[in-house]
Amino acid sequence: MLTAERLRDLVTYDPETGVMRWKTPRHGVTVGRQLGRIRPDGYLEGCVDGRRYKVHRLAWLYVYGEWPSDQVDHADRNKANNRINNLRMANNAQNQFNQSMGSRNTSGFKGVSYRPKGRRKWMAQIQIDGYKLYLGVFETKEEASAAYQKAAEQMYGQFNPFPESSAQQ
Repeated sequence: MLTAERLRDLVTYDPETGVMRWKTPRHGVTVGRQLGRIRPDGYLEGCVDGRRYKVHRLAWLYVYGEWPSDQVDHADRNKANNRINNLRMANNAQNQFNQSMGSRNTSGFKGVSYRPKGRRKWMAQIQIDGYKLYLGVFETKEEASAAYQKAAEQMYGQFNPFPESSAQQ
């Protein structure tokens, strides 16, 4: 397994930019060249000593001297932004919660959907540990979103993608 010492021997890491660069010449590698390529899912991935790694996990190893014990979350949701102050430890639920709104969302608000049958109102739900928690139905999508944001703040704290909602409540 790759160690922090070995990684530091091979690359430099700039915590302000999140960029890793090769510092030793290697087969097919130029000194100063950035480590990693963007994968189709948006993460940077690099090959060190013949093994592929996500660069954000390498950044964690480089700075803290040990592999992350769980998942590493990008606070700003930009998978290529590997500045150390953008990376934080997260469990699976926290990491999943800090995702962007789904591409099929038609309300424009995370956790809000329209109920065309029955009362024709806006419904709010939030997912916790794989289960959907029903938050209620509301006259407007903005009211439903406010309920979602309040629940998100209570349940996910720093992983809440709506940090401004706590100031509004």
